[in-house]
Amino acid sequence: MFSYTLKLFLRNFRRNIVINSLNLLGLAAAMAACMMIIIYLDHENSYDASMPNVDRVVRVNTDLKVGEGQEIRLATASWPVAAGLAEEIGAVESFVRLRLSTGERPVFVGEKIFLERDLAWADSTFFRVLGARLLLGDPATALAAPMMATIAESTARRFFGDADPIGREIRLSRNRSYTVTGVYADMAGPSHLPSFSLVCSIASLDIEGGEYWVGRSMYASYLLLLPGADAAAVQPLADAVFDAHAAELMKLLDAESSIHLQPVREIHFDTGFDFAGGFTPPVPRRKLLVFALLAVFIVVVAAVSFVNMATARSGDRARQVGISKAVGASRLQLAAQFVGEFIIIALVAAAVAFLLVEALLPFFADFTGRELTADFDARPWLPASFVGLALLVGVLAGLYPAAYLTSFLPRQVIHERLFASTRRSRLRPALITFQFAVTIGLILCTLTVANQVEYMNGRDPGFDREQLIALSVGPEMTRDDCETFRREAIRHPGIVAGTCSSHLPTTGHMEFTYEVPEPEAADMLMTRMFAVDGRFIETMGMELVAGRNFDENDRGRYLGPVILNETAVRELGYEDPVGRRLDADPSHGDENSHPVTIVGVVRDINFESLHHGIEPMALVPDEGRPAQIAFRLHPERVEDAIAHLRETWRERFPRAPFRYIFLDDNFARMYDAEIRLGGMFTFFTGLALVISVLGLVALVAYSAERRMREISIRKVMGASMRDLFSLLSGEYVRLVLVANVVAWPVAWWGMRRWAESFAYRAPFPWWLYPGAAAGALLVALATAGIYTLRAVHASPADTLRTE
Repeated sequence: MFSYTLKLFLRNFRRNIVINSLNLLGLAAAMAACMMIIIYLDHENSYDASMPNVDRVVRVNTDLKVGEGQEIRLATASWPVAAGLAEEIGAVESFVRLRLSTGERPVFVGEKIFLERDLAWADSTFFRVLGARLLLGDPATALAAPMMATIAESTARRFFGDADPIGREIRLSRNRSYTVTGVYADMAGPSHLPSFSLVCSIASLDIEGGEYWVGRSMYASYLLLLPGADAAAVQPLADAVFDAHAAELMKLLDAESSIHLQPVREIHFDTGFDFAGGFTPPVPRRKLLVFALLAVFIVVVAAVSFVNMATARSGDRARQVGISKAVGASRLQLAAQFVGEFIIIALVAAAVAFLLVEALLPFFADFTGRELTADFDARPWLPASFVGLALLVGVLAGLYPAAYLTSFLPRQVIHERLFASTRRSRLRPALITFQFAVTIGLILCTLTVANQVEYMNGRDPGFDREQLIALSVGPEMTRDDCETFRREAIRHPGIVAGTCSSHLPTTGHMEFTYEVPEPEAADMLMTRMFAVDGRFIETMGMELVAGRNFDENDRGRYLGPVILNETAVRELGYEDPVGRRLDADPSHGDENSHPVTIVGVVRDINFESLHHGIEPMALVPDEGRPAQIAFRLHPERVEDAIAHLRETWRERFPRAPFRYIFLDDNFARMYDAEIRLGGMFTFFTGLALVISVLGLVALVAYSAERRMREISIRKVMGASMRDLFSLLSGEYVRLVLVANVVAWPVAWWGMRRWAESFAYRAPFPWWLYPGAAAGALLVALATAGIYTLRAVHASPADTLRTE
């Protein structure tokens, strides 16, 4: 049976090898796309799966509401929370707190300087709770005392080569030396936690406000629950403990706060936090659902194309069926034969798809921003699932052609009366309509995403972000070094202005809450704080709308003057804020207040991506070592200015790397996820369009074959070419119009939901919808026109000769 089915497959494939090859490649491409999406979904769902006891580990998150409604959701907690919960709740076996450092930090190893990202300070229970595997050292004591450090295996090789690192010293600053007490294996598998290069003992830090259960929520806190306990059962107990300890301080701060225990496996899919906090960026489940639906739609579209292609050439197969039935073949045997052929086609397409996956997966990984690998040895269920997918596609795609083709009567098909019949399939046009509805929907999604990205990049952020270059301060540079470098740099004619600051727009900020002694609209003001100098506003191109700028005499980040943005002033409710005071340390009570004076107001700027609305912002004088030096360059002297900065830097700081970014590039990088999503939609739209065109080719070929005698008779009776073209093409125009009716509301709803993640949305692109309809209609007419013209130009004498 199998050998006979294989022979039939090869014979029928050779009869129209071009169309069948295109159809096979279309199915293979669709299956390859589906396979790559499955690999991506598997990667996303494997976050934190390699963590031992992952089902018992929960993170303590904090919800905070200050004053009259300023709300913030944090993936961290205050210092005493985790320890207090572990002490008072019997279902908690252990806990660990981490202080994450996300930016580059200098690490001094002998005379060498290494710039390391993703450092952490942790309790001694780090290895027990989070399951990191210590290769050298004692996990119980490696982080038990101050000034201890454990390092990753790869970090140990970079720092010390093949030498034993245990007992060696590393320095995170000139006067902070740590002793290496352990080496742990590089963290395996994707995780919401970064792959730490160093983990130091948290006892090495000076903990300020360690008694407060509310505020200073800067510690990633995890609980290891006892076997059988879960987050939902422990949550009420945690609420009671937290309320008992935090109520007094919340009343003093006029704030509301609560904690939430979140299972670790849910963290990667939670995008509701206000700050990244150094964790791996999460992915919303709805995005994964979109990818899953794309995979389903692409495979279904390809399968539909196969069905149409099979039935399009039903005349040839019908005669074969009639003869087989005449010699005794049952309908079940013939149906099994047809389904077997489709399974063979699907398996061949799957084999081609495997090759495409190997070739295209690196490019697909770039689209998704993930390190994806087709590691079938480690995950044998993946190739098994792909083979299962091929079998499923083959069976489902073969059912309708098998049922349709085996329904022919031997007498009817042997005498070639089949296509004279008036019987018409309603399923085939419905399938083509579905194909084009999916394609049009993908076109609309692609154009909508591109429109939103263009809008975000073109929107005025409230300051001049062009020709702004930011230099990272070297590890050995002091504040005086930064000021001296700035003064030397701005002597160059290609440098317009310069500033030293803790942060810049798009590079992060601090969070700080002020108490309002004279409340009008709010008792507390939660701000995004930037520590800057008096040249910051000018260099950034910001606009001072009231009061004054900082001067050389202004000092004190928490005791000096402050400049607010317009949003902060609106939160306060002040009509004339200049000269009013705020308390910079409300936790110490009224008798120990730290008053600061509002000296100016700047116009609102977007210092974050347009996913977020403009938040209250506070500029304060920078009295410490800045993190960045920014310069505004002359637009016609950019290259000269950069060369001058590089030369001056190397002369003064030869041990520090010269590293810089342009702020407008940083803005663009904030929309990488949207750009990648647009690329994904473009890829799948093109694939769906190709497959849909192949399906339309099948329908046109079938229609032209079925109506060939009708066309010939009309030509003999005097019908013009225009009349015949309209007769045959009108059906496809109707199908595309119906596809638009289906696709428009679905695409509008889906893109509206997607746009909800942006505080600022592009105006509704109504013109995209008729544009997509016109494009799809043009493709359909062009495709239909080719086969229609062939039918119209056929000789009536040749067509009617058999009548």
